[in-house]
Amino acid sequence: MDAGKHANVHEAHPELTSPTTNIQPFPPEILDAVLSHVEGDITTLRTCTLVCASWAALARPYLFKKVACRPAVPTRTWDDFFEFLATSPDVARYIRWFTVDGGTPSSRVIMSNVQTERVLEVLERLPLLVGLYITKVVFPRPHADNAVERAAKTPSARRRQLQVLSIHSCPFLTLVPLYRLLASIAHIETFAVHDPILICSFDLPPESLDTDIRAIHVEGTFARAGQFWASLRHRLPSGSAPGLSVVTRLIGGWRAVASLQELLAAFGTDIQSVSVNVLGASCELRSVVRPSIVAAPPTSIDETVTIPSSDFLAFPLTLNMQFLSIQTLVLYFTTASMRMGGDATTLYTRLLENNWRVLFNAPTSITHIELRFQRYGPHLRSALDDVRGVIDPAVEWWWSKLDESTLARFSDLEAFICVLCDGGFVEQYGPFEDAEPVASGPSCSRQQEFDDYVELLKGVLPRLHERGILRFRMSDV
Repeated sequence: MDAGKHANVHEAHPELTSPTTNIQPFPPEILDAVLSHVEGDITTLRTCTLVCASWAALARPYLFKKVACRPAVPTRTWDDFFEFLATSPDVARYIRWFTVDGGTPSSRVIMSNVQTERVLEVLERLPLLVGLYITKVVFPRPHADNAVERAAKTPSARRRQLQVLSIHSCPFLTLVPLYRLLASIAHIETFAVHDPILICSFDLPPESLDTDIRAIHVEGTFARAGQFWASLRHRLPSGSAPGLSVVTRLIGGWRAVASLQELLAAFGTDIQSVSVNVLGASCELRSVVRPSIVAAPPTSIDETVTIPSSDFLAFPLTLNMQFLSIQTLVLYFTTASMRMGGDATTLYTRLLENNWRVLFNAPTSITHIELRFQRYGPHLRSALDDVRGVIDPAVEWWWSKLDESTLARFSDLEAFICVLCDGGFVEQYGPFEDAEPVASGPSCSRQQEFDDYVELLKGVLPRLHERGILRFRMSDV
């Protein structure tokens, strides 16, 4: 077990009469306890802030809010983790997010087989867990053939509710362990499936899954996705899927689009809303952020160098959603103050074009459209000239096309909502080596940024504004 990348403590300190008055040394036993769980794994520790002794009683809940078990690391095994819980029983009720990482710090090779029983024991022993993340783990075949049936019959009072269940880069020799895990959970707010590797036969048990899934977040390539999603939909109880939300960033190029299409086909009219961030289908991420900041192979490119044309992905974004019955479509537009002039306008043209392609392959019954504006780097009013298309008529043309065609296609549209000042870009596309943007320039309040975008959007979407359906909302992040 390691407190790893997510060991954080943030507590306000009482006001002191001087910088040194009343500061107490951190208790050695607390310091030793913390360091004993990160010893030998310091390189993966991103932040671990130790607070002063007066706040020591509150330190432990925050230090262990997010933990990880890494079976491939000799001192971070399941036995170590469960032994730790046994010797510190009060810690279990503070853990909210748990990661099972089957890889090693020095290798991307999948290293660990993990029995489903271990994961189920985590759910049993961490009563307030809200997020379970499983990455680079091989699930072997279960010992008992009726494992799913037993899990499905677990009394509902004992079955867990999770905000997030994430399966990332895991090969499956059989889908039975995954179904057994799903059967042990009563409610999942978001089921995230990223780059699974299905090397199995679909030897699934006939039992249905009494699991409520509210949203599916799908990413990357997904061979045999159609079979998987159809199988999952078939086993969910009748009436549980309607109201489903589907979320994607289209990471993985055209293959990600194909995988998403298969998910949409499997759940069909059960889907109520779709959220698509087309950035991953429009350009390479390094086109938005400085390569020295994003956790990617270093390059010598900086913000003064023209982006290679190959960074702007050229495959046509074709996504058919016209057979759906969705009411809400969420789109994204990403601005980057790191890039100015031609590089920026090329990016914005691609984003507008791909958003238009998604929008006009959506069902005409849509009543609500959200366009969320994210940015990387500080807000610069000068950067809005590129968003507006002052130096590039192509940008202005796409805004006009979006404005005019939206009204023509969606006769039942009640609101076109622009969600402004969305600060979730780093969360969606991290990890980053530095949480602060590196571009220099003036900054302003969120309210000023909001007002600047309202002025811009009323200008580039005049028809929607005049019709009275163009709305503005400040995001909560």
